Amino acid sequence: MIRRSIKRYAAAAVMAGALVAGAAGCSFIFDFTECEADADCQQFDSPEAGEFFVCSADDKCVLEPERECRTDAHCADGQTCDVASGVCGE
Repeated sequence: MIRRSIKRYAAAAVMAGALVAGAAGCSFIFDFTECEADADCQQFDSPEAGEFFVCSADDKCVLEPERECRTDAHCADGQTCDVASGVCGE
């Protein structure tokens, strides 16, 4: 009889622990901050593919389709990168 009670308490404790862990996991999803500045997103850049990422208002790294460059090296020969706009020009 005592063994059944212990097993029930153990099962209840495991279940309670799983619920707490599951609830804590949800808070990680909703409170996730991927970036605070555009520089935090540069690790996702793919200059060869013309893909550059910036930090959104939601603190997520998002693709900025208008951006062509971050440095002169990303532009064609003879062009320079306007870093503010991300556009290559003469």
